[in-house]
Amino acid sequence: MGGRSGSEDKGPSEGGKRLMNSNKVTKGQLFMLLLQTQIGIGILSLPYDVSQKAESDGWISILISGAVIEILMIMYLFLFIKGKVDSFHSLIQSLLGKWMGSLINSLYFLYFLTIAMLILTLFNEIIDIWVLPRTPNWIIAFMFVILGFYLGRETLQILARFNVLAAPVLVIMFFLVSYALKDAEFLYMFPLGAAGIKILQPPVKRHF
Repeated sequence: MGGRSGSEDKGPSEGGKRLMNSNKVTKGQLFMLLLQTQIGIGILSLPYDVSQKAESDGWISILISGAVIEILMIMYLFLFIKGKVDSFHSLIQSLLGKWMGSLINSLYFLYFLTIAMLILTLFNEIIDIWVLPRTPNWIIAFMFVILGFYLGRETLQILARFNVLAAPVLVIMFFLVSYALKDAEFLYMFPLGAAGIKILQPPVKRHF
């Protein structure tokens, strides 16, 4: 009896281990979370919007923007590892101090609130045009606000699992785009660099 009780006190039970594992984000979930975080609703109108500024060099502009985003994410990762913090707000305060960090965090809060309003407006516009043209816009917006609050109050693990559940939509979009490429004329990409400095502008800022 004594040996048995001693072995039971050495570590967490099987149920405890399963609970701890369920609270972790797997590599696959993290990949889906990062991937879908970078893709906005404006991806549906991305080709048209980019072509308005970068013309035939739009694909170069998208590659540049994607590379910049990935570099920034790697920089954030190293800063998190070096600062040993668990949130973006804590990272800002550890780098800039309490008062300046709080000010920057407040500005970031307003920025992300504005971005959320922009995303809601774009999503509402697309749903209104493509899916529910007779439904009042405020009803569509209200539904997505409720959904946003419902997901926003959950933990990172729940958000990651939700992104995994939504992953089939990306697969469907990939095959639809791939099918459309059968009629693509790749000569339209030439001449390269015709748009000049415009390709360095951030034409995809509303999409990522």
